Amino acid sequence: LTSIETSFLGRPLRNIIAKLLPYLTYGSYELSKELASHFARHVDVDFLSATSFEETSRQPILMETFVHAAVSLPDSEVCNSLRTALVDCGMLSNVAMVLLKRVPTEPPPWSPSLWAKDNNPSAHDRAGLQSEWRNYLEQRGIKVALNMLIGLAKNHRQTQNVIATHENQANGVSLLQVCHWLESTSDNRTGKVSMNGLGLIAETLLDELCKNNDYVQSMIKTLRQKTRNRKREIAMERRKRTLDKMSKFSSAGGGGSGKANAAIDAESAGGRPSNHLQQQQLPPPPPAPSGGSSLFQYPAVSMLAQMSALLGVATGTQSRNIGERNMAQPALSQQPRAKKRRVAQGDGATSPAKQEKPAWMTEMENIEDETGLTCAVCQEGRTLQPKELLGLYAYIKKVSISPSQCGSRDSIDGTTLLVALPRSLPDKILQSCPVVEWFPEAKTASQELARASKGDGIFSSISSSRRSNYFVTTVSAGNAIHMSCHMKARTADRNHPKAPKSEWEGASLRNSRVNCNVILPLVSAKVPLVAVDAGLTEHQTAISNLLGARPKSMLWQVLHDVRLLLLRMAYGESLSTDCGGGSLASNVQLVFYQLFMANMFDKDAQIDDPTTSHHARALSAGLLAAKYIQQAGQPKQSMSPSTLVKSISDASSMAALTCILFHHGASDNATAGSSDASKANSADKPKNGNNLRWKKGRELFLRSLINCAGRRHALRITGSGCLSGRNASNRNRTNSFADWDALDSDNDDGAAGGGGGGSPRKKSSITGTNASMLSIDDFGVALRPMITYFAIMDILSEVFVLDAEDACIEEAGAKMVAAIDSCYRCPDIYQLLEKAKVTLDHETIISEFQIGLISA
Repeated sequence: LTSIETSFLGRPLRNIIAKLLPYLTYGSYELSKELASHFARHVDVDFLSATSFEETSRQPILMETFVHAAVSLPDSEVCNSLRTALVDCGMLSNVAMVLLKRVPTEPPPWSPSLWAKDNNPSAHDRAGLQSEWRNYLEQRGIKVALNMLIGLAKNHRQTQNVIATHENQANGVSLLQVCHWLESTSDNRTGKVSMNGLGLIAETLLDELCKNNDYVQSMIKTLRQKTRNRKREIAMERRKRTLDKMSKFSSAGGGGSGKANAAIDAESAGGRPSNHLQQQQLPPPPPAPSGGSSLFQYPAVSMLAQMSALLGVATGTQSRNIGERNMAQPALSQQPRAKKRRVAQGDGATSPAKQEKPAWMTEMENIEDETGLTCAVCQEGRTLQPKELLGLYAYIKKVSISPSQCGSRDSIDGTTLLVALPRSLPDKILQSCPVVEWFPEAKTASQELARASKGDGIFSSISSSRRSNYFVTTVSAGNAIHMSCHMKARTADRNHPKAPKSEWEGASLRNSRVNCNVILPLVSAKVPLVAVDAGLTEHQTAISNLLGARPKSMLWQVLHDVRLLLLRMAYGESLSTDCGGGSLASNVQLVFYQLFMANMFDKDAQIDDPTTSHHARALSAGLLAAKYIQQAGQPKQSMSPSTLVKSISDASSMAALTCILFHHGASDNATAGSSDASKANSADKPKNGNNLRWKKGRELFLRSLINCAGRRHALRITGSGCLSGRNASNRNRTNSFADWDALDSDNDDGAAGGGGGGSPRKKSSITGTNASMLSIDDFGVALRPMITYFAIMDILSEVFVLDAEDACIEEAGAKMVAAIDSCYRCPDIYQLLEKAKVTLDHETIISEFQIGLISA
């Protein structure tokens, strides 16, 4: 502290020191008490309202440093000891007193919702009270004191209680009441009174006091509810006054119409204009018979005239019809009752004129309803605004996965697998039809990758680096917005006179208060290419800024993103941990939109980078061929069996995904990247999934994923790798998944990092035990994620349709959510295998699991 006074430190460095000061106490109350005494000594609350810190007699530098330390005090146990010490030494009460020292005893007069119904101030009192509030709000220390209280009250119950119960003993005004007055008041331009942004700060303080404190929360809720009720009363009073004005106008129009109708009746009865006396001598109209027309009654005619006068839609034809009906009434009244009834019935059936619909009503009836995503600002979607680019609010974060934890890009995208394929198939499997179709396609892609590695170096070579690979994972709450609407809202948020917000602060409010930092563009054929290019550029720029480098291939970047999201679902991890929102349903729909984007990048890669496109399309064929070769006995010139299984395991999840994306609705013998395949993919899209390659290789994909489960269990991988260390233990899984984890933790060997496999035996005992002595229960928790992943891929192959409409995506997403939920709720591995439609017997599953286990 002495060095801060004597040395010439810049403001940024002093702010850093201010943030570090609370941590120097190490959570010790004695040290915190000593630091709190320095706070009380140097922070002069009498001068907080000064124009600048230089006006105080105390050290301005130290005072500013301590004020900044209080404002930015973090929410941690170490800092809570300092908060307690500040309460004990009276510093907190002194800061709170700054807000109550010169505060008026009554609320601002220009805010009627803060005043009782019969307690409004007079004009003289209003002027004086307005002057008092102007002087109070001009104090600079009000904002400083509010910010200090916000920092000190973060999740600290004792501080919250002291602030909530603090009041001015002289006038009885409480601090909560003052903060509520400030949050419920806006600028008074007529009286030239500015809030200086205090309303939002006071609201923030009240919200901070409510956190984890039911007592204070009930007090604040009572204050806000009282004001809310008063606002409702004011709104009802205004509504009543408006309706009274409308009723007066209605009665005035109705009376005039009644007099005109009476004059017409008299004239028709006598053949000449009638005076007031003749009108009185006219017989009253008879009541309308039951079931007959009501045109005999004068009130009905008068009411119709009133409605016509109010709506302004009465035409000349309607006026003539009314007059004719009124003129016919005296003559009809002299006829017999039966005749009148017949005439009335006939008139009721034929006389009403058909009113033409207004143009605006016809136009509204012709407007189509939105059936899919709608913009959060204009509430219009692709039906009403087909040429506007729509995007999804999303949250992306950077993920680091070590190669030792199955995080190698070359292994995941199948580069290692394709390059190491044998030159030719073994003789004993040449007659197998499926592998004969898959192997040439995979081998062609392998040769292209080999040429690229020697020539241009298009793809990243297989390296033995142990550095972690960086990916991005995206989640969404399912809220959409037009890119143009987002730009307008961003400008409005930045230029807001009272509470300016950054781009993503305002976006989070439109995103149902869910954090977001990117907009995923939803490309449509009707959107202009300029708008599409601008939206994709912003999305790619956000990813590049997050990773620190531009991705070499956006196709693989999106595919890795989708794979990680599906793994998070397979592991049952919470999808709202990162951004505070987003359900399983919204993120399942996000999978569809990201796959559409990957397909678009693939079309671009077919022209700009054919090797990358062919690599992605041939990955599933390479995995199926390699798995077939591994089962039949691999040839001499290929890699070792353990290396082959390792490559198959790492690439299995990505291969299943690319199979569904690129070979959906196309014949399996069409070469990936060829014109035939493109025509097949662009042909009439089937209503349901028709993935022939997935159907043919379904069992091989399942075996590969079981190998992956064994390898991940051996490497002690307990999750998707997307959760940080502090959130890894709180995955918020479903109850059924949590029960499985509880059983696994009871039987685990307690090794660092957790087994994650759910086996009651150690790895050494599992690999060394005879398979006949093991049951499927021993591998239940270890198999669960990959079996769930297989079930997700299986249902995705049935419902996935390229470039589907929003309504179809919502329907398909609902089916996927139901399938995933059914997997989550399975109480044991037996029911999970049944739900996933696994046809392999238990011995085969255990054997494949141990193959992956040994390969690690």
